[in-house]
Amino acid sequence: MASSESNMASSVKHRISRKEMQTIILQNSKEWITIDELAALIGRNPKYLRNFIIPVMLASGKIKMMYPDNPNHPKQWYKAKK
Repeated sequence: MASSESNMASSVKHRISRKEMQTIILQNSKEWITIDELAALIGRNPKYLRNFIIPVMLASGKIKMMYPDNPNHPKQWYKAKK
């Protein structure tokens, strides 16, 4: 993890809005990233992201899945849409 990423992770541990969280996810998913990596970066539980944040972002077309035909794929990765 780069130092700027670790600084962001430590600064995000406080309560942030869902919109801010989505912005952070988009900024850090220009390349494929797992939900566990996103959770560690943001300081949130992967289950929370998987159940509440990622579905909203997928539905709005902000991110895409590596395996869209299999949303529960054990090696699912996410990436911001351009």
